[in-house]
Amino acid sequence: MSIDPVKTSVMTYRHHDEGWHELIFHESSHAAIDALYAQLDGFFQRPLTESIHVLLDMTESGTLPMVYGFQTLRPLMTLYPQRPPTRYAFLSANHLDLMRLVKSTVIAIYPQIKANYFGSGQRAAALTWLLHDSQ
Repeated sequence: MSIDPVKTSVMTYRHHDEGWHELIFHESSHAAIDALYAQLDGFFQRPLTESIHVLLDMTESGTLPMVYGFQTLRPLMTLYPQRPPTRYAFLSANHLDLMRLVKSTVIAIYPQIKANYFGSGQRAAALTWLLHDSQ
């Protein structure tokens, strides 16, 4: 179950009863990155003791614009030098090799973040990984 979703033209957000968050992207655009970062801004304001688990589903949209994403990520991370521990599971229909490269880059810059990438047919595996902090 989930709390009623919030849907815009670029993204649908759901907060699930089990405490995890789901972002489903409908398009690959700067507006989608902006919507993602607006959501992250809210997550980062939570207590540092609260773990955040986020499933980012890009199976419909395709890979989001990474150059713009990295350009706009740094100010957000600078605004919140200390963030709650966060796990991200990414679902993508394509570009998994490129996304794994992004993962290694993000982890190198922000080691407190845990992230993993899954193909579009691996939703169950993504949720298993996302909800188990020991992995």
